[in-house]
Amino acid sequence: MCATLASLTVEVILNVTGHVFHAGSGASILTTEGMGLLDSMSAQDLIDWVPPKVTTLIGGSSSAILVPRGTMVIYGRWGSFKSMLALDLSLKAPWGKNWLGYPTAGFGVYYLQIEVTTTMMRGRLMKYMEGNNILPPGRLRISTQPWFKIEHDKSNSLGAELYLYKPDLLIIDPITKAMAGDLTSNVDGQRVVDLCDKLAERYNCAVCIIGHIRKPSTDETGTETTEHMEHELIGTSIFADWADTMISMRLTEETPDYSNVRVTFEKHRHSEMLLPPQELVIARSNLLMTSRPLGVG
Repeated sequence: MCATLASLTVEVILNVTGHVFHAGSGASILTTEGMGLLDSMSAQDLIDWVPPKVTTLIGGSSSAILVPRGTMVIYGRWGSFKSMLALDLSLKAPWGKNWLGYPTAGFGVYYLQIEVTTTMMRGRLMKYMEGNNILPPGRLRISTQPWFKIEHDKSNSLGAELYLYKPDLLIIDPITKAMAGDLTSNVDGQRVVDLCDKLAERYNCAVCIIGHIRKPSTDETGTETTEHMEHELIGTSIFADWADTMISMRLTEETPDYSNVRVTFEKHRHSEMLLPPQELVIARSNLLMTSRPLGVG
């Protein structure tokens, strides 16, 4: 009897969350206990699926810089105004103002600043808002937490904030201080980006991290060069591979009144068109920030 049963072709049909599985000859009997399913669709189901109303947070349909649940890295050496560009985005996006010349969808931002004290952040915020004529956005939350480590957040305090305030973008500035593990380790880096992806999925937000660069590359005269800036992000390559968009920043000129920064879109996974580099000009007296594509008068 056992041999007879073993020789039979067994078809097992399981109905789990509306999906049907068929196991043919020689298959083991399957059970639903402990089983999880990927949410797959047929090609026609995908065509019939209605996408969310907002498909791009920053940029246009053919120049998407950041999409919902997308990932972005802004990086450069110290003094290249990375955090100021992050603050610029945090204050302009909720009002739907252009950022680096590209439209924003008018979305909420949670800015986790780990490098600047609350006192310094307040002064920087007030100076920027006055210089750029911007009112405090209702959909911006700012947290200054010098002790925060993303891997050690066992109580999910960051997740609780994201659940409560429901931002569309989480900015972590900088990743070098938010990470407890070895910045150059692929294993530790993968753990951090996996945690960022979980936050994005669970709380329906995009994630932007701010990073530093290695010792800058130089040409034969010893002058710093941007030729290989896409490789200069400090730490494991996991972060560069993870990011949909990578924006490098390089200080090109400094005077007592202004600082000029070259902003380059080193990577833009979702943009159909090339995104030209920008010249960002920061007035030191009031932090007024203006940008224009390089080569355009």
